[in-house]
Amino acid sequence: MMLFSLSSVVAVLTANIAYTLLRLIINIRKARRTGLPYTLTPIHELEHWAYVTDPILRWYYQKYLLLGKGWPHWARFMIKDWHYEDRGRAHREYGPLFIAVSPKGMICYVADSHAALQIVTKRRAFVKPPDKMKMLEPFGPNIGSSDGDLWKIHSRVASPSFNEYTQKLVWTETHRHASFLIPLWSSNREFEFEKGVYNLTMDVMGTAGFGKQAGRSHGEEQLLPKGHKLSLLGALREVVMYLPHILLVPKALLRYSPWENAYRAHVELDQYMDELLIQGMKELGNELERTKSKENLLKAILRSSQENGSKESRIVGGGVSLTNEEIKGNLFIFLLAGYDTTANTIIYSCIILALYPEIQSKILDEVRQFHETERVSDTSERTSSEYLATFPYLLAFMYEIMRVFPIIIPVARQTVSAQELTTQLGVPESKIVALPGGMDVVVNNTAIHFSKSYWPSPDTIDPRRWLVRDPQAFDPSQPPTKEQETDIQKCVFSAQNSAKGTFMTFSEGPRACLGRNFAKVEFVAFFSRILQSHRLELGGSLSPREVERNLRLLSGGSPVTLTPPHSVDIRLVSQNAR
Repeated sequence: MMLFSLSSVVAVLTANIAYTLLRLIINIRKARRTGLPYTLTPIHELEHWAYVTDPILRWYYQKYLLLGKGWPHWARFMIKDWHYEDRGRAHREYGPLFIAVSPKGMICYVADSHAALQIVTKRRAFVKPPDKMKMLEPFGPNIGSSDGDLWKIHSRVASPSFNEYTQKLVWTETHRHASFLIPLWSSNREFEFEKGVYNLTMDVMGTAGFGKQAGRSHGEEQLLPKGHKLSLLGALREVVMYLPHILLVPKALLRYSPWENAYRAHVELDQYMDELLIQGMKELGNELERTKSKENLLKAILRSSQENGSKESRIVGGGVSLTNEEIKGNLFIFLLAGYDTTANTIIYSCIILALYPEIQSKILDEVRQFHETERVSDTSERTSSEYLATFPYLLAFMYEIMRVFPIIIPVARQTVSAQELTTQLGVPESKIVALPGGMDVVVNNTAIHFSKSYWPSPDTIDPRRWLVRDPQAFDPSQPPTKEQETDIQKCVFSAQNSAKGTFMTFSEGPRACLGRNFAKVEFVAFFSRILQSHRLELGGSLSPREVERNLRLLSGGSPVTLTPPHSVDIRLVSQNAR
């Protein structure tokens, strides 16, 4: 009997190994037919098993990464979002387009701007991979995860909410909360500025997104709402931290698993969004509340959903209005984008300003000039675009930070059917590559942002790149040409000057980030207030060189966005202090 059982186990294992090898051989043949270079890996980053290999390998190789060599070759493709630490090394080894092959499937990695632009603009040919998009759907489908006709419905409903009124509200609220933050940050050497920034972006999103104005200062404890065990910010943070567990472990099991905190955070955030939805519907139903003076993102989405739903039938399954689950899905995406991505961009920026005093000095001059103008003229009627136009160097700095520290690391897509890509990098003439249907395709933002073909001296942080007519021709290691010097003196920022496909933080094409102006307004408003009478300095025991090395060679391993690997002691010091 025991011998029979052992034989059965051996037979099953042998069959499984044979099947795995067969799948690998089939995928290798598919990769060869494309004509692209390929490499083998036991597991690729979009597989479920990568949720296991990712934290283990990140922990094991943390010290190795500080050597500046990137990931070991054998391990890199088993790590989710391995691209940041790799800095384009894989593409220098295999080429601008190559394929990672595993028994489960294939991923085509792209670091050619021309091919990348085709991928993000052909939204019906290259769709978002369903498995990866589940990461963005813990509460329901949304504009970030949907495709095709469903995406058009989400876009039609969500787009009107990103209007001038909302952006002016973001400016006002960011200034207000930054004013709360300044005395706490400047008077306490133990203050963790990252937490202050996260609180600020969450409070701004609370007001602009849901009409929940927080009047507290950022250092005081806030009583939890009735029926809650976590704050809205606390619940969102833990949901982001435990996203893999929430998505992979059934909810009933999650409650009694070692990750009980994940279950609690999921339930709490779901409850918060239900409450926000009910509140928004009540306010929208009250004619007295339907004035633009009390508008916010949630009410704009609800109103747009109702108006669209009354006009025509839904393309797939009913009216074009969103279901409650879809509205909650969009609330989650807006919370995540408004709090997480903007906050991390601000955090990286604060650290770099403390490390680069010459850049901070130019921003301080711009901020000082802005407030001098405000004192002698009425700026209350300015539009958000007019506010932004007064800070060209600060905006150039923001874009340079997002180039060097791409908060959204990869852009993932999947071919619906066989597709052709035209590449231009690394060959004398353009080359056409045929990809099979169902292949995962990942645009490696970091590799593009650190490619010398697109960005001369890519490791150098220099905002002046974004002030010249041709950013791809500006080399910080060389003296500017006369034309570039003239452009820099004029100091006019324009992100449109960079070649299409070479800067992918906000993506490109019809699915480019809806909230990019929202993010720019919040970023500029934050620094225009924080640096009005203060400057940023590095504290702690680490040298500036060590801080920057850690920042550039390691990431925090967040499942959604790029985050710093460690907390950094950044101090807010009065400009009058010696």
